[in-house]
Amino acid sequence: SRRRVHGGRCGHRFAAMSTTDKRKREFKKEPPADDEGGDHQAKKRRSRWGQEPEAADPAVVPAPAAPAPAPVPALSFDVASAAAATAAALEKAKKAALMQRQIQEQLANLNKLLDTQKKAPKARALRLDAQGREVDEQGNVIQIKATDVSTLKVNINKAKEQKMTEVLKQASKELQADVTKLPYYDPSVPTQKGERTRRGFQFVEEGTYIRKAEQVRRRQGLKGMEWGQRKQEERKDQQDEGRAALNPNLIELGPISRMAIKLKAHDSIPDVEWWDVPILKRTDADNGVGADARVPEILEEKINHLVEHPQPVNPVGEQPDPGAIPMFLTAKEKKKMTRLRKQEKTKEMQDRVRLGLVPPPPPKLRLSSMMKILGTQAVADPSKVEKQVRQQIEERQQAHLERNEARKQGKEQKKEKLKRKIEEQTAWETKVALFKVDDLSNRQHKFKVDINAQQHLFTGCAIISPNNGNLVVVEGSQRDIKQYKKLMLRRINWTNSAADEEGANESNETSAAKKGCYLVWEGSVKQRNFRNWKFVEARSELEAKKMLADRGVEYYWDMVKTYRDPDADM
Repeated sequence: SRRRVHGGRCGHRFAAMSTTDKRKREFKKEPPADDEGGDHQAKKRRSRWGQEPEAADPAVVPAPAAPAPAPVPALSFDVASAAAATAAALEKAKKAALMQRQIQEQLANLNKLLDTQKKAPKARALRLDAQGREVDEQGNVIQIKATDVSTLKVNINKAKEQKMTEVLKQASKELQADVTKLPYYDPSVPTQKGERTRRGFQFVEEGTYIRKAEQVRRRQGLKGMEWGQRKQEERKDQQDEGRAALNPNLIELGPISRMAIKLKAHDSIPDVEWWDVPILKRTDADNGVGADARVPEILEEKINHLVEHPQPVNPVGEQPDPGAIPMFLTAKEKKKMTRLRKQEKTKEMQDRVRLGLVPPPPPKLRLSSMMKILGTQAVADPSKVEKQVRQQIEERQQAHLERNEARKQGKEQKKEKLKRKIEEQTAWETKVALFKVDDLSNRQHKFKVDINAQQHLFTGCAIISPNNGNLVVVEGSQRDIKQYKKLMLRRINWTNSAADEEGANESNETSAAKKGCYLVWEGSVKQRNFRNWKFVEARSELEAKKMLADRGVEYYWDMVKTYRDPDADM
């Protein structure tokens, strides 16, 4: 009742515990049942392995006074449980033995390591002489070989390649040595003995082939001489045989070897060479040199301080020097060259400032960097500083415009540049365009044809012959000819006549329909046939052809006269 006073779950738990404790106490107090009604003995627990408990100690448990035979109780033994328990015990024993053996091995290794450290030699003492060289105990200098240790990636890779090459060579040698032992080896198939060596350049000394050619010529000459010598010997033998037949007392001595050498007949050496004759005095008697040929008289008036130089002749087959090949830079390379030039110019200016030759340039002020550069001065009077900064900005802008104006080219310079450019374009090839114009009486048309030809720096002429036809021929670059064709064939309205300018009311529809400009021929020539551009009026066809014949292009007039518009037949 006391435990239940707290109530709740705690009270029920204590109540349950009290009930369980009461039952245990009652179970302990109950004596073991005895069928014979003998003395009560204490209950013995069985062993873990299902064996019967050992007998109690007689000193503790008194023997009964009058033992009576008791019936043997039946034993209950589980075989499966006993086998499982036995296997578990054996497994534990094995694990314990293995762990003990590992511990013993680790202890043994540790002892060996300690013994090795104890036996390790001590560090050698460093001894140095007066010069700072390392010496041993006897005072001898120890020579230390320097080892090159390279950390460059190139040298490391090279060492790896050499090592790999040696390994591959060793492997190839082993493979070649053992190739005969392989099961698929065929002795009838030849194997490569070794690697083919790379053939290098074989340089020939100067004059080698000349000497060989001379040897061949000499050999051929000797062969010819031997053949002639053989013929002479045969002829000599025949003569000797004939003589021997005539005179039996002659003794044959055998053929005598002789070499036939042909000598070229030279003229007699003159007393005076031909190049010395002009400066020697002549006489009418012998029509030659002076009376005394051994001591000729020299005309000293023909000798002066001038030296005669022969005219140089260009060697045949030798091409002229083409000169240096021009190098064209890319846009990226041009930017790089500009950047390098600016860096050199800036560096030179800095060096001059450091040497004190020129004063340092003032700081480049901007409105954004005004406070940072001037500092306290800008804080004290900001309006004045801002005015000063704006004035500097205007001065820099004006200087920039002046530099651009100074770099601009004038009219003459632009014209020279255009002329030089056109000459470069027409150096190898010149384009020619030949036009036929029905009517060139309009002053506006004349002006356009003339001024455009002058602006494009054309060479050629425009021949106006009212009764025979009009011709316009121009020579220039391909780009300029293309623009001039657009002018002549598209931009100019050739239907406007001179009568329209004067304000006449006559209808010219019939004549206007026939007026126009036609491209007769367009092609290329090697060089220009005309020297300049001009307008010419020809009274007759003969006069027009004569003007063109002076330039060697009289066939232009025939082409214009025989031209027929393809659209006229449609």
